Amino acid sequence: MMTETEVEDRTEAPTPRRLREARKKGQVAVSRDLAAALALLATAGGLHLLGPWLMAGLRAGLGRSLSGLHEMNSAEAAVSALGLGGEMMGAAAPILVFALAAGVLATLTQVGFIFTTETLKLQPDRLDPLGGFRRAFSMQTFVGIAGGLAKGAVILGILAASLWQERATLAGLSTRPLSEGLAVLTGSAAALFTKTALALLALGVVDWAYRRWQHLRDLRMSRREVQDELREFEGDPEIKRRRRSHHAQLDETRMLAHVPGALAVVTDDGDVAVALGGEGGTPVVLAKARGAVADRIRETALGHGIPVLERADLARGLNRRGKSGSEVPSGLREGAAEVLAVAREMKGNG
Repeated sequence: MMTETEVEDRTEAPTPRRLREARKKGQVAVSRDLAAALALLATAGGLHLLGPWLMAGLRAGLGRSLSGLHEMNSAEAAVSALGLGGEMMGAAAPILVFALAAGVLATLTQVGFIFTTETLKLQPDRLDPLGGFRRAFSMQTFVGIAGGLAKGAVILGILAASLWQERATLAGLSTRPLSEGLAVLTGSAAALFTKTALALLALGVVDWAYRRWQHLRDLRMSRREVQDELREFEGDPEIKRRRRSHHAQLDETRMLAHVPGALAVVTDDGDVAVALGGEGGTPVVLAKARGAVADRIRETALGHGIPVLERADLARGLNRRGKSGSEVPSGLREGAAEVLAVAREMKGNG
């Protein structure tokens, strides 16, 4: 359990790696109330579907047992009671299967399938009296107590409202035949069971939402923890920045090495520079850049006596569509050839 100071320091959402590690340890957000509510709802559905068949089996079993009870000795009566209990369990088995399947499905829906032995290990911090005292008065404990009281109040409220609504029907059960009275009582019990299950289902959804919020809150990380994890699994950001800068410098050096062999450099108003070559007749983009690197291309060209011509549209088009070391795109080839012709003429005139 984290202290308030630790919670305030942990302001970042948990990373996927932290969530995976918590899952391996069995730390997941699961609401047992939601699973129990779905199990009760499945039981109510089973009673609605199989209630008549179940009651018919119970009536038949009771009839057989009671009809011959006066002729049985104590041993036979005990055997008959055991047989009746077995029949009742067999009749109720499908409903129990429904409830069990609903509870398991609700749990799997919340957290999926998890197999871990971490929860079986001894946790020394659980033996700390001070930690136990803090947990006893923590917000999670108070929320659990409040949830239990709310569930009890809901069940008592539904029970009282249902009994008050059915008071006339229940009062007249003594005047009805046994089979009819059992049918009425079964219907009232099933309706009460269904209402209770639906109310508990709503409370279970709220409980699950709170537990998920609490789970993510407990797993929150500090900025330093996030940075340490990124540094461990993705490399130090500073080293990555230096590596990118080094690669950029190498690319710039390789590109500038082609400028002395260019025939001309075209620029716009000062932001773009493209070095052109092509002794064989087809213009080729030797180097292209923007900003400070473009300035270095112009300086290198001027230092080697290469003509620098301002052709804004051509320079921007070559920078956008051309590739270093490739031929000039067909739509710009005519303009590039004209620039090379002018450059040759300038060199020819000294």
